[in-house]
Amino acid sequence: MRELNQLLSDKPVALLTSLNRGVLDVYQVRIAPDSPAAGRMLRDRVTPEGFIIASISSAGDAYVPDGDSTIRAGDTLLVVGPHKRAADLARLAGSA
Repeated sequence: MRELNQLLSDKPVALLTSLNRGVLDVYQVRIAPDSPAAGRMLRDRVTPEGFIIASISSAGDAYVPDGDSTIRAGDTLLVVGPHKRAADLARLAGSA
């Protein structure tokens, strides 16, 4: 766990690693209060096209979300999606 914490960044969107020979990227996304996703459920399609939320960390707990999961300001998301599309996730994060 310590190694993972060392990888995590304070930036709103951080590239953690690439998968499948660079086809997919894994990002950490911190949700700001003004994020368009804050207060919305995953079923509302809060992520840009082609991205999935693999986990949500909220108040020290991490879990694999489902459609009924709500994203809140201050949450940290682990997001998997197309290579080199961090700019799409910056809009999701909001301005922290």
